[in-house]
Amino acid sequence: MGWETRRGHQYLYRKRRVGGRVVSEYRGGGALAGVFQAFDALDAQDAPPPIEKPPIELVALDQAIEDNWREIKTMLAAALVAGGYHNHKGQWRKKRRSPMNPETSV
Repeated sequence: MGWETRRGHQYLYRKRRVGGRVVSEYRGGGALAGVFQAFDALDAQDAPPPIEKPPIELVALDQAIEDNWREIKTMLAAALVAGGYHNHKGQWRKKRRSPMNPETSV
């Protein structure tokens, strides 16, 4: 939050990020802007405490789930390759067969 001078007058703006770009939000000018600034300072003091680290049991459970998911993806890929599919840019596609030799793929 900051004061900006535009055309010789003081205005209060709040800057925040939205979708990777900075957006200026007009808060007011003159005495009214000072009131907004005081309220925003009070809100900043009442901000919730930072999130604590998760318990070690949840971290271990999350790691076990990730390991199982990795194994499942590996087994699924092996089954698809055995079934005649190939991975093209993250998509599984059935291999095409050559009209001249149906045993080989193009």
